[in-house]
Amino acid sequence: MIIFLVTAELLYLCGCGAIKVTLKSRRLALKSHREEITKLLDMLDELKRRGYSVEADSKEFEEILDGFSEALFGRSGYKMAILFSSPNDN
Repeated sequence: MIIFLVTAELLYLCGCGAIKVTLKSRRLALKSHREEITKLLDMLDELKRRGYSVEADSKEFEEILDGFSEALFGRSGYKMAILFSSPNDN
C-alpha cells in the first residue's frame, strides 16, 4: 500500500505557496505547479457541487487526493495525461 501525505503551504492562500505531496515510504516530496493546483481545486469544487464531503473522513475526497498524488509522482505518465485531459480532447 502506497501512503502519501498531502499538505498545503500557508502562503498558497496568497498565491505564493504550493501543494506538497510526500511519498512516505521513500521520503520523497514534490511540489505541485500552479496548473496542477488549479486542476485539483477544480476537481474538489466539482466534488462539492455533486454533494460530496471534502473532509478527511470522505472516501471520495481521499480517492481524489490519491489520484492527484499518483499523477504528480508520474508527471510524464498516463495518469497526469488523464488528469489534464478534458472531455473535449477526444
